[in-house]
Amino acid sequence: MRGGLKQSRINYLHRKVREAGFKVNCGTREIDVYPYESFQEIPVGPRYYVNALIKAGYNVQLIIR
Repeated sequence: MRGGLKQSRINYLHRKVREAGFKVNCGTREIDVYPYESFQEIPVGPRYYVNALIKAGYNVQLIIR
C-alpha cells in the first residue's frame, strides 16, 4: 500500500486522470497537468482525482509562464 491506498484504488485514479487528458508517470510518481499553471485552474471533476493521487505521494508538474 502506498500512501494508505490499495493498488486497485491507485489504478482507478490513474485511469480517471488519464481520461481527463493528463499524463501519469508511474515510475517517477508524477502527473503532468499541462496546460494548467496552478492546481486551482484544473476543472473540479479531474481535480478530485489529481488531489487523491497527490495525497498518495504523487508530484504534479505545472507549467510556468
